Amino acid sequence: MHRTRQQLVVLLVLGAVPSVALAFHNGAVYDRAPGAGGGGGLFFTGSTRERGWDCTACHVEPRGTLRVDVTSQPAELITAQRYTPNTSYMITVAMAEPGKQLGLSATRSNFNSMVVTVLDDAGNSAGTISGFDPGKFYARGGAILASDSTTVNETTWSFTWTAPASGAAMINIAVVDGNGANATTQTLTDPLDDDVFTLGLRVTDGAATRALQWSVGELLSLCRWIASQTLHRRSGSDAAT
Repeated sequence: MHRTRQQLVVLLVLGAVPSVALAFHNGAVYDRAPGAGGGGGLFFTGSTRERGWDCTACHVEPRGTLRVDVTSQPAELITAQRYTPNTSYMITVAMAEPGKQLGLSATRSNFNSMVVTVLDDAGNSAGTISGFDPGKFYARGGAILASDSTTVNETTWSFTWTAPASGAAMINIAVVDGNGANATTQTLTDPLDDDVFTLGLRVTDGAATRALQWSVGELLSLCRWIASQTLHRRSGSDAAT
């Protein structure tokens, strides 16, 4: 029910516009008003700030076969979901099988796209995103980035995220493998028959992780102490009888 209502709202908004971009392969479109064919400030990464809405709000019935590799240097950010405060991480998002992407026959309009948001639990920017080509990306605020696709068959995107001083952060990434509307003789895009990949990764600072581990250690010690006291009392009770 929620899914159907969400798609209906999107279709009504798009249907009310006589001339709209049929796909958000231009990053700035996300910030345009819905009446102008934009996203109204929503980037559709699946973040809680956006009520969990992702690219499937428009790219309906994705095939579900798109595989994407997300890596970072240093690797701890992705592999351990942990960051060192104020450290910069180079993040690469890449289609795992670029030779199998959709739209290869649409040589003029095979635009793929990537969007990322990094937010704290309050929905505010967490850390800052930099290190990207401003000619290929659209940035909003400190930690929202969308590819500004001007190159067909683009399958890899890179940027740098500098972690905050402390606290948890949610990294939401969405990738659309567009099929170029299967157009072979003209430049045309639409939201149909594409594929979508989404990732939600919660990361915490190293200090918070160490504090949690210490708390677990303390809890185990407490459990052992309680167990030893229980055994001691039982021994004393047996001796009394």
